[in-house]
Amino acid sequence: MITTNSGVRLEQLISGVGSPVTVFAHGLAGDIAGTRPLGSAVAGRRVFFHFRGHGRSSAPPGPWTFGDLAGDLRAVADRSGATRAVGVSMGAAAICRLLAETPDRFERVVLYLPAAVDGSSDRSSGSRAPSSGSGPPSLESGPLAGGSFGSPLPVSGSYGSQAPSSESRPSSESRPPMGGSSWSRPPAAVARLARLFAAIESGEAAAMAQAVEAEMPPSVRNSPAGWAYLRQRVEQLQQDGLAPELDTLWREPALPSLEPLRAVTAAVLVIGCVGDEVHPVSVAERLAGVFPQATLHVYDRPAVLWTNRQELRERISGFLNAPTP
Repeated sequence: MITTNSGVRLEQLISGVGSPVTVFAHGLAGDIAGTRPLGSAVAGRRVFFHFRGHGRSSAPPGPWTFGDLAGDLRAVADRSGATRAVGVSMGAAAICRLLAETPDRFERVVLYLPAAVDGSSDRSSGSRAPSSGSGPPSLESGPLAGGSFGSPLPVSGSYGSQAPSSESRPSSESRPPMGGSSWSRPPAAVARLARLFAAIESGEAAAMAQAVEAEMPPSVRNSPAGWAYLRQRVEQLQQDGLAPELDTLWREPALPSLEPLRAVTAAVLVIGCVGDEVHPVSVAERLAGVFPQATLHVYDRPAVLWTNRQELRERISGFLNAPTP
């Protein structure tokens, strides 16, 4: 556990040795185990952590903003000396918020299935061919895909036991209303979070399993890998739950505009995927269009960490392991 300057205690796991140091930021309702597969081939020291309200990290009184998440991320990155960052969904948005404040904070950045950053809600459906390249991409719109709130395949092993947070998490009576944001989020994202909160609140393992299973590709639900993932996620949710303050994050976007990101000095890899209603591919395309040194890759089918895991790992590690010019 580390403690930020604002007094928030954050659970973290460090693996690997040497340089460079890469910090991994999970998605909404994700966890350390969910981001570990993304870093399995990344060189150097890898720092995984839980944002506030997740795992055994503390849950200070809300409401929370993406500025708060960026503060969590900055504390972990500064403490570890990270020069590279990987963000999934909400974690990608937190990285963008940090970069808007400090454009030269990282040398290399990966944004995997980024959540909407500036409140733009282009959710038009459609298909497109996968693409990869540098410079401004086309601005076609379409949906993309991932796992359950950015949580990928499970990883064997454990990351140790930490003392649970002494801060209590409010009951449903003090929970802010779902979806009460002043900017537009994909309806599927609102529905998924509401379903997961309801399952956790019920305390029933079956309800949690049903909520998690709904985010898994049908082809893996009855497979050994699917059962292992489902068991790990349900056990984690039963043990740690989720802070209801997480829903207050969506009252305002991570950034009012993408313009500050044009000053970012890092090389950025933006990864999208066709078929996910929660993470429209237009979000990935717009982000890749504003970073000066951006590469965009779009996969052509959903649930990449289930269907194309090895290629995704190689793409991320190849980008991060490349020498900095």
